[in-house]
Amino acid sequence: KFDTFLGVSLLFSFVMPSLLIEWGVWAAKTNHRSQAAGAHGMALFAQLTALNTGWYIASQYGFGPADGAYETIVWTLTLTVGLTIAASALGTLAAFGRIVTGTTDHQHFDLVRANAWVMHAVMVGAVIAYWLIWYVK
Repeated sequence: KFDTFLGVSLLFSFVMPSLLIEWGVWAAKTNHRSQAAGAHGMALFAQLTALNTGWYIASQYGFGPADGAYETIVWTLTLTVGLTIAASALGTLAAFGRIVTGTTDHQHFDLVRANAWVMHAVMVGAVIAYWLIWYVK
């Protein structure tokens, strides 16, 4: 049985990385390298938290992907969300590495901005996927 705590924690887990990554983009654009690195490090941690929350939700389903059509769709959406968050986390790790090594500055922060756009798309997709799972059924 699902309760509202899990949905709220998932929503928080999906919104927080987007807010943190925007802080990182602002810091990279204004040449605050330590703030940009800190924001990207926290965004990476928040993405891993979102993955962990999604894994916990999936472990509580109580059914497998082969139990029926609805179950197959739920597991497919869950797996897709997890894989896209993991890919986005790799992009955040790459941007973090560029910031720490000094190859991203206030004039060359395109990778940081592109990673933020990807993360926003992934997080909006994750919210839509879990909305479909819980409310549309």
